[in-house]
This record gives sequence, C-alpha cells and structure tokens, in this order.
Amino acid sequence: MQKKLLIFTMLLSQIALSKDSDPYVENLRNKTYLKLPDGKEILLSYPLKNNEGVGEKVRLFMRSGSKVLWDKTFSEDFGTLWHEAYFIPIKKDTFILDINNDSIPEIAIAVWSGGNASEKSSALIFSVKDYSLEFFKQEPIAIEFTRSVYK
Repeated sequence: MQKKLLIFTMLLSQIALSKDSDPYVENLRNKTYLKLPDGKEILLSYPLKNNEGVGEKVRLFMRSGSKVLWDKTFSEDFGTLWHEAYFIPIKKDTFILDINNDSIPEIAIAVWSGGNASEKSSALIFSVKDYSLEFFKQEPIAIEFTRSVYK
C-alpha cells in the first residue's frame, strides 16, 4: 500500500512540475527595465507596503542618469489592480515603437491583477514624452500567452 502511495505521489509531482509554460513569456515577466535610444531609462518597481513586503502597487518612473524625470505609483488605475506589471513588446521583439506616427515613441506595460481570469489582463500603452510618460490607450491581452500587444 505504501509503495502504491509513493508511486502515486511521484506521478503527481511529475505532472505538477511539467507545467507547459512558454519560456519566452516567462522571461518577459522579469522585464522591468527599458533603456531608451536617448539614454533615458524607464523602470518598474514594487514599493513596500508598511514594511510588510510587496503590496498591490507598482511604481513606474523615468530617469536620466540619477535624476528622476517622472514618477508615479499605480494601484487601482485603469480598471485593474496592479499586482504584477512588466514591459511587453508592442510588436514582436520591439519594446519601443511610434505606433501612431506622431514622432513620439510608445511603450507597453502588461498589468496583471492576480486573478485567474486571463481576460482581465491588459496592456497599457504610454507615450514617452521628453520628461514624462502619458497614457495613450489600453489593449486587452491574455497575459499567460501573449508575446506582444500587436502581431
């Protein structure tokens, strides 16, 4: 009986560990830093909440060298709880792109609320101005499988 239980447990462990995940998407989930062609940097970070660890907030800021040019913390903005966020390509392998041909580049951030419903995920697209980021638009994405906002 113990032998059967051990075999059953080992099989369950193998199934749990053999999760079909896309390595490309998994690597994107760690993308919290972008360097712009002009040398500026855009970063995502998770502020501490009352010294308890990461809360339901994400700080997005732009800097040039050590000077912070723009800084905002998001929590429940754009209809989603900011549990997790990372940069996602606007088009395949392209993180910075002028999508509306106005000479101002855009970037995209995938936002996940922590739930199980992939339809609740979205990509927030921001225009990168000289000294700020400006919200441009929101696109629905399936965060578990999305390689870019647009194909």
